Amino acid sequence: MKTRILIAFTVMITMLFSMPAAYAAIAPSPVNAPAPKTVSIGSTSSVYVDESSPAANFNILSEQVLSVGKDEFGFERQSLIRFHPIKESDGGLLPDDAEITDAHIRLYKVGSEAGTVNLYRLAGGFDESTVTWKTKPVISSSTAVASADLPAKAGWYNVKIPVSLLEAWLTSSKLNHGIAIRPSWTEAGKGISFRSDESSLHPPDLVISYIGSSPDSPAPTPDTSDTDPCTLTYTVIPENPRPGEPMTITASASDNKALSHVTIMRGTKLLARQEAIGNQTTLSVSYVETAELPAMTYTLIADDAADPLPVRRDITVPVTGSGSAPDVRITAEWLGVERTVPERYSLIAGDGQRVVLTASADDPDGIKSLTVTINGMPHEFTYSGETSVCETLTWTNDDPDETRFSYYASAIDKENQYASTPHESFDIAGLDDIRLYWNSTPSFDNDTMGDLSWDMMVSIFGADECWWVEKWGWKSAFALGFYNAFIKDAAKIGTCFGMSTMSAEINNGRISSDDLESSLLTHQLSRANSYTGEYILARQAGQYGKDVFLKRAAQYPESNNLSNTRVILGQVENDLRRERPGIIGIREDDKGHALVPWMVRYMEDGTIRIYVYDCNKVSGIRNPDGNIQDSSQYPYIEIRTSGRWSYAFNSSKTWNDRLFYNQYEEVLGNSSRLNKLCDTADAPFITDHTMPTITETVCAFLFGSADMYFEDDQGRVTGIKDGQLKEEIPGSQALIPMGAGNFTDNEAYLIPGNVKLNAKVAGISQGSYTLGLLSGASTYTVEEKSIKSNTADRLIIEPASGYSKYKVTLASGSRDDDFTIRMSTQIPGRVKKLGTDFIGREYIFEQLGMEEGKDISLSLNEDAGGVIVSTATGGVIFDVIMRSTESADNAQEDQTSIPGSRRARISPDAKKSVTLEPENWATDETDGTVNVEEIGYAPGAPDAANAASAWAVIEIEQAIAHGLTTDGILSDFRKNITRREFCEISVKLYEKLSGGTAVPVSANPFTDTNNTEILKAYNLGIVKGVSPDRFAPDQSITRQEICVMLMRALKAAIPSLNTEAAHSTVFADENQIAQWAIDAVRYMNSKGIMKGVGSNMINPLGNTTREQAIILVKRTYEVFNNY
Repeated sequence: MKTRILIAFTVMITMLFSMPAAYAAIAPSPVNAPAPKTVSIGSTSSVYVDESSPAANFNILSEQVLSVGKDEFGFERQSLIRFHPIKESDGGLLPDDAEITDAHIRLYKVGSEAGTVNLYRLAGGFDESTVTWKTKPVISSSTAVASADLPAKAGWYNVKIPVSLLEAWLTSSKLNHGIAIRPSWTEAGKGISFRSDESSLHPPDLVISYIGSSPDSPAPTPDTSDTDPCTLTYTVIPENPRPGEPMTITASASDNKALSHVTIMRGTKLLARQEAIGNQTTLSVSYVETAELPAMTYTLIADDAADPLPVRRDITVPVTGSGSAPDVRITAEWLGVERTVPERYSLIAGDGQRVVLTASADDPDGIKSLTVTINGMPHEFTYSGETSVCETLTWTNDDPDETRFSYYASAIDKENQYASTPHESFDIAGLDDIRLYWNSTPSFDNDTMGDLSWDMMVSIFGADECWWVEKWGWKSAFALGFYNAFIKDAAKIGTCFGMSTMSAEINNGRISSDDLESSLLTHQLSRANSYTGEYILARQAGQYGKDVFLKRAAQYPESNNLSNTRVILGQVENDLRRERPGIIGIREDDKGHALVPWMVRYMEDGTIRIYVYDCNKVSGIRNPDGNIQDSSQYPYIEIRTSGRWSYAFNSSKTWNDRLFYNQYEEVLGNSSRLNKLCDTADAPFITDHTMPTITETVCAFLFGSADMYFEDDQGRVTGIKDGQLKEEIPGSQALIPMGAGNFTDNEAYLIPGNVKLNAKVAGISQGSYTLGLLSGASTYTVEEKSIKSNTADRLIIEPASGYSKYKVTLASGSRDDDFTIRMSTQIPGRVKKLGTDFIGREYIFEQLGMEEGKDISLSLNEDAGGVIVSTATGGVIFDVIMRSTESADNAQEDQTSIPGSRRARISPDAKKSVTLEPENWATDETDGTVNVEEIGYAPGAPDAANAASAWAVIEIEQAIAHGLTTDGILSDFRKNITRREFCEISVKLYEKLSGGTAVPVSANPFTDTNNTEILKAYNLGIVKGVSPDRFAPDQSITRQEICVMLMRALKAAIPSLNTEAAHSTVFADENQIAQWAIDAVRYMNSKGIMKGVGSNMINPLGNTTREQAIILVKRTYEVFNNY
């Protein structure tokens, strides 16, 4: 920076004529007035700032320019000027007693642009070496203090400023912040430039006219005759510095007349400067610093005292480092999703996944920059020489149009050595890349459909499985039972399994949408197409094919265990990797649903998501605006860290009960054998299914106006009892169809085939029901049996030897004059004309009539040659038809009806057993002979009342009518009742008397039972354990214990009941009554409930039979029912 202080004591006429008009405008003083003096105050700082580069400093010594204007984009440039102190007392040249008469600022304009500039007073100071547009001082007022209309010609111009501004500056040197010069024009691309204070001959200065004494130190007038520039040289020691080593740069200048200064800078930063004293012709200045890689850069400037522009040299001093490139690394941490199967879905457009990229670099010479490039966009970080750096960036997959995610890191060290990591790249799957959703699923949602026809049954399972003799119209008895049990109404409650199977097949390429409707894409299909609806129907029934049916039955015991969820997850992942997704079955209570998995994601919170196609949620299918994060469009099963799973079935219901899985090959059945969907020429083919062979268990089904449940000898229940589905019998399960409808419309169960079970078929409305039992090749069906609301039929199912898997006794709870029982089996044998290795035999009891309370027991004899019919009650009449496939070998070629043997209106007597056998199983007649032979009585399950002691029959029937019994105690009436059994009927007594529903205790205190009725009785205070943690459910109960339990049940049901009634009877064995039971025994005796056993004895320690216990409960109910 130069400081020029010029003082003029006289106004020379020659100077006046040589100056531009603006400067010459100063008028001479009156002749008689004191001659004004002038003093010139040089500028101490001057620089311009630029709005287009708001963080840049423009203190460029070698250019000596101040710029004012607007660039081509309208960004403004303005110049800032500050002057030396003005008053002598502040170190300036203006005498303190001066009376200021005028003031102006001299500016040397360069260039040929014309325009008006405005001057503004600055409210704060600035540092010319650091000030930027962002950091420039504000102006004191938006009103300009002066203006100058400048012509195009270059030269000196005076801008008059108000004396008041000068006087404000004189008040305190701290207020002398200087001025800002701004353009008055608005047009872009126009600017005016002035010389800065770096100029030797044309720096801006402040000229003050005043009256008063002369200044103390006038400055010499500069020499303007020197036109030769100065010379500039430099030295660096050492010449090749190493990083961290001190180095010295020296700049030297010389001039033929006089120098102004020599300066060392870096950019706009001043490092070192040496000003000339007097007329020095040589100058030098040095700067010492520590060498840094890759090089040290300097700007050297030397200026003489005359007009030539300064001499400038930009030099670079290389710094020698290690020569090694940086070590660069980058790691990716996937947030939200840690792992995906299959990997091609690791990223899906707009799925919101976040990836944290951590890049690091090391270099002994120091890192200059580290760049992380994501999807082609570099993110650069610069450093001042750190040897180890690390940066973290997060990328979010939120752009639905992004198709690829790539990244790598690179670094440049202080030597400018470059290194980078390998480029990592991942495809981002678009929604149209989700093949299942885009190409394989219809856009219509799940719905119920009509019955499946027998022809459809044949298409699904093949004619050889469905027919015994097709030309006679003789259906396989097992196939017919299976059809009635499962197939006919398979789509009545939905078609989710069929839609899922069809989509899986299209996804895996076994069929195409064109096979179902020509020239349509899958999402364009509808149920009304040529074959789409029929195909879905056929595939809906595929859930009852052997591979699916038996696999689900095998999975059932573990289907709600945590380990099963992990097993299924592994199977799903393996199938997704091989591009063969199967079908997931989910169950909640008595409802089921089918889903097709297409992706598994392991989330960062530890949960796992199995994304599925759900035919109930189709808004995401082929939807270009779909949102992968919207679970209503892209649903998923969530598996928590505990292993528990859940699925948002709809907006209000979440399922989390049981989970099943069938692989694709199991869903297809026998893919090597194809059956035509129907008889039309262009009908598609479906893969064949095989009906399951049920050997160790019995498959029971029921449809119609009733519910059914089974009960074993431990009181455990499987089926629908009191409106609730239970699955308590070991080895049993409800066969919930994958259709998400009402299970009660078509009930089906697997029950153990090796234990005796009682079954109850309870009427829920006036109508009829069909019930069937399937096991091995044997069937037992009750067809179109009438039933009334609030009545019940009872069955007892007992294991049997031989070809008859079981013996079944049916006790009718209401009269029916015309229903059918059908039995069948298959035995080894060759039927040549049919080409079968088995003989099918069928036993049909039709036009069967039974009175209310009557029973019939049916079983096959050892060789299946006949049927054994028993009845304990009589009151049964029927026609019988018996036929065998053996007849095919003897029948004529033109035979069209089914041969067989018949016998009409058979009515066995009570407590009689008969055997029915055809005279010839291989008859070719349609009305062959059936022989009837009376054999020794083989009782089945007699009517409950008639099986009891004669004295108890009427009261037991009344107890049944009151609903005070359980199926488990309506047999073996002379057997002692157990603590468990009496708890069950005590709870019934409580509920009948109170009108409420008992609830079990929340925390089971016993280790030897989890029977719900026992826990209800315990909660009501009716019963206690034999120890704090034991109940002894199978232990017999004494008469005094029964009295206590009955009185407790009464108190629970009728809290206001007074049980302290007077009792005067003294029993002969009263000393045997326990003290805790005496009041209860006396009370029950006084009410006529617990009577004596004769000889004035009460027998308190005696056991109680089932029939006695039933009657005691019944009497209690009748005494207190209207209390």
